[in-house]
Amino acid sequence: MIREQKQQNTTETAVNYDRLLSAGFRSKREQKRFSKLLTYSVIYQQGGEWDENVIRETRDYCEKQVRRLGFPDGWGGCGSYEELKRWFFQACR
Repeated sequence: MIREQKQQNTTETAVNYDRLLSAGFRSKREQKRFSKLLTYSVIYQQGGEWDENVIRETRDYCEKQVRRLGFPDGWGGCGSYEELKRWFFQACR
């Protein structure tokens, strides 16, 4: 049973890795790094009906965290997932 579990986990990992590479990422580490950026970017772009002070504080926090993670400037102007991913591949590789 343990052998079957290990084999299943290995197969799932290989399938997930293939999906990762087909999305354009070179490694799991690169994909995780992009995921962090995507999270802050989505939050940064929110606001709509929020109070102005909440929007300002939220954006300031996102900018601070993205800087702490070492991303270069330019991420905040990306308005879509594809645009952010394209920017990431150009600016962060």
